Amino acid sequence: MGVAHSDGCTYCSVKPDGRSNCLGSLDGTFSIVSAETGRVLHKIKGAHSDEITCCSHNADGKTICSGSRDNTFSIASAETGFVLYTIEGAHSNATTRCSHNPAAKTICTGSPHETFPTTTAATGRVMQ
Repeated sequence: MGVAHSDGCTYCSVKPDGRSNCLGSLDGTFSIVSAETGRVLHKIKGAHSDEITCCSHNADGKTICSGSRDNTFSIASAETGFVLYTIEGAHSNATTRCSHNPAAKTICTGSPHETFPTTTAATGRVMQ
C-alpha cells in the first residue's frame, strides 16, 4: 500500500464505481488511490498552492473537481491525473464545496459568504 499524503488527508471522494478514491492534502496536491489495493494511481500537483478543501467525482468517474484555500478550483482527469483546467477569480475566499450536476454537465462551487458559480465541465468556463 502506498502513502498518498505524508502531511494528512483533508478531503476524500469515492469514484461512483467504488474502484478508486480521490484524496486531498494540506500541501495542495490530491491523489487518486485504488480502493482495492491502496496503491497511488496518480498524484496531481500544480492545480493548487494551498490545502485541498473539497473534491468530487463526476457521475461517470472520469473527472474530478477539487477546491482549495487558494480560492481556486480545478478539473482534472481521473483516468490520467492531468489537470484540465484551474479556474481563478470565481471566488475571493477559499473554495469549500464542489459538486457535479450530471444532467447539465456542469460543476457548482461554493465559498463562504459568496454566490455559487456554475462552470461548464467540458470547457472550464464560468457561467455564473
